[in-house]
Amino acid sequence: MPPRNTSYAELNKLYANEKDLKDQDFGDYSMIAIGTAWPEEDKDTRNFAEFYRKDMKGAEQSHWKAHFSVIGPQVGKAWDVVYPVLAEQKAYKFKVYRQVCGPATKRRLAKSKDASAEMRQQAIADIDRLETHAQITVYLPTEKNKELDALPEKVSAAQKMLVAVEAALVKAKVSQAILLPDRDRWVGQYCSIVYEEKGVTWEKRKNYKPKGVKDPFAEVGKVEWEQIEGGARRKKG
Repeated sequence: MPPRNTSYAELNKLYANEKDLKDQDFGDYSMIAIGTAWPEEDKDTRNFAEFYRKDMKGAEQSHWKAHFSVIGPQVGKAWDVVYPVLAEQKAYKFKVYRQVCGPATKRRLAKSKDASAEMRQQAIADIDRLETHAQITVYLPTEKNKELDALPEKVSAAQKMLVAVEAALVKAKVSQAILLPDRDRWVGQYCSIVYEEKGVTWEKRKNYKPKGVKDPFAEVGKVEWEQIEGGARRKKG
């Protein structure tokens, strides 16, 4: 059976059976949809399509990851530009937000009795966040017991990959996000990086990395962001 279609239009449609979103074949990659549980009344509420290289399944994951942010209506355009670049660069693991699932997920969360009101509100805020930015996430691999900044060859490969993705989005003239509440460090017009600490969710993060952690990344393009209280916004002019 040939690999499935990787277009956003294909990934972003509702599926009737959960098995259709598990370990699907995409050539060198497998895809699994991840997110909230599968409720009978809404069927498909898996918010992300996550891809991983078949030859690197179970590889050690770095704390570092990159986000690529665009305006909501252009997530599909961005993905169709980004996926071929990530595949060519042999990216380890990455995911894209499936916008079609947002409304169903919100409905399910609003009715859920499995979590506190605060947890439900935060989960809904996560969906709202993805409508405005951080729709594509690229995870960066490392080696057991070593962090990424201790592996110059992996930093170089990751840097090259992020530069290539940024350049492809610029060339395609994808519309950039405008206002972002995250504490990421911006390294381009679309690309930001963040060090993910275990148990620290985006809204609780005080900085893009813990104090004392070395940042191994250089800018990947023109940075047009300025830090504001609680996040960043695009510079005027």
